[in-house]
Amino acid sequence: MSDRRPGENIKVVERPPEVVKRYARRKYLLFLAHLALGAGFLAAMMARGSEVLADRAREIAGPGAFLTTGLIYFTGFSVGYLIVTLPLTFYGGYLLEQQFGLSTQTLRRWAGRRVKKWLFSFVVAAPLVVVFYWTLRRWPQMWWLPASLVWIFVSYVLTKFAPRILIPVFYTLKPIEDERLASRLAGLAARAGIRLAGVYRMDMSRETRKANAAVVGLGSTRRVVLGDTLLAKFTRDEIAAVFAHELGHVVHRHLAKGFALTAALSVGSLYAGSLVLTRTAGMLGIEQVYDIEILPVLVAVLAGIQLFVLPFGKWYSRRRELESDEYAVRSTADPEVFISAMKKLGAMNLADVRPNKLAEIFLFSHPSISRRIRFARSLL
Repeated sequence: MSDRRPGENIKVVERPPEVVKRYARRKYLLFLAHLALGAGFLAAMMARGSEVLADRAREIAGPGAFLTTGLIYFTGFSVGYLIVTLPLTFYGGYLLEQQFGLSTQTLRRWAGRRVKKWLFSFVVAAPLVVVFYWTLRRWPQMWWLPASLVWIFVSYVLTKFAPRILIPVFYTLKPIEDERLASRLAGLAARAGIRLAGVYRMDMSRETRKANAAVVGLGSTRRVVLGDTLLAKFTRDEIAAVFAHELGHVVHRHLAKGFALTAALSVGSLYAGSLVLTRTAGMLGIEQVYDIEILPVLVAVLAGIQLFVLPFGKWYSRRRELESDEYAVRSTADPEVFISAMKKLGAMNLADVRPNKLAEIFLFSHPSISRRIRFARSLL
């Protein structure tokens, strides 16, 4: 018998398959539209826009203010991209979620959170761009190496301190209040020999009806975060299965391995970018490789590399998720509970249970729900 909390409403209504497919198709089309719009924006910048923006930045900053010019240029570049992509962002982040009954946000709250996300991204990215310009000017041939080191360091800091820096900006984290559940989850972690900074409840319900869970942080900051939407709908048994899945990521050292892989790809991408920048600068009439208008070229190169390696990254992610699924099933010794949790997760998130192969290759960081259920049953 499932271990339920008193008075808990665990019923999750499954939508008709045609509704789920319609939602999935629109998400897939949005991905393609964002790609096309991003490519168009970069093409327009490289054709003429970057030069115009750079000249204006130089006028505002004044003679000799190279780094200030770079900061002004990046501000204009970021705001321009924000404006160009706003219609798609609005449709995908607000209208679509409202149409399918997934959003709990008012338009005002959604807009406020979008502004906050953009400001946070800008505050993080702007200093990095200034350092990038300085590095380009200081080491015009070998800039990719110090730039890679800075990028890896910043990525490590953000990954390690995400529970203290990133997540609290957008969500409130509180220790889970169900003592019986907390004790059970602590027991699972102890049996795995894992030390956690805690298990926390995240107030996802302020913006969505979807459910999610994640392990965040590294070392002393590592913790498991469970969405309050998940806690409200899942039984203790199902929550334990989801929690065990997150423990599987720690047991298999997925965060550390993923960080190492990302660092290697970053170094390789920046090196490839250095090879392309030198050749492209002359073609576009840019006098020096460190001129500020070179930024769209680098962004285009890095985006192209990211798109090229995207199928591998998604495949690797899906493989890690199955490893964690196996750990969850074996550590809880109850595949049926895990399967029940996956069904609820799919229903709450309006997940495409059986996506077409191309969509899965390019877009799915997790195996489809149907595949995860088949995999769990194979472990019986």
